[in-house]
Amino acid sequence: MAIPGNNNQFLGWYDKSGKLISTRNYLDDREVDDYRQQHIYASFSGEANPDGAPSQVTIRLSSSTGGATGGKGKIGFSSGSLSYTSQTKTVKYGEEVTIYAEGDEIVGDYSVTHYYCIGFYLDSGAAIKTFSDTNRLHSYTFTATKDMDISADWKKYDY
Repeated sequence: MAIPGNNNQFLGWYDKSGKLISTRNYLDDREVDDYRQQHIYASFSGEANPDGAPSQVTIRLSSSTGGATGGKGKIGFSSGSLSYTSQTKTVKYGEEVTIYAEGDEIVGDYSVTHYYCIGFYLDSGAAIKTFSDTNRLHSYTFTATKDMDISADWKKYDY
């Protein structure tokens, strides 16, 4: 018997190849005999939150400016809507979140300067993702399991 948790629905029993066995939340003796010595799986909809986990997680994203490495750039949760201002996104627990950072490009008379993201950091200073290349656009995808304050840090690149 499969019993769904809060806000979940039972979808069905599946064999190891992904074939639906039954949509009833229980299997009778004949069905169990048919799959003896095989793995079968119960599938549920909704969120799978561990005990005490929040149903929603807030991610705050900002850009460090003028720090030890200098530089500036835009940040965001979508590559098509980057901004110089801090942004906040609330998602479901366990949802994948992608954050983006794109450094500014400054074209002078005889030179081009751009900034690139050297990494995403927590408020504690711990790096969650660092980059070793000088590309202007970087992204990082992670699973949201707790509230986080993240900042992008920049470095200047002259060429």
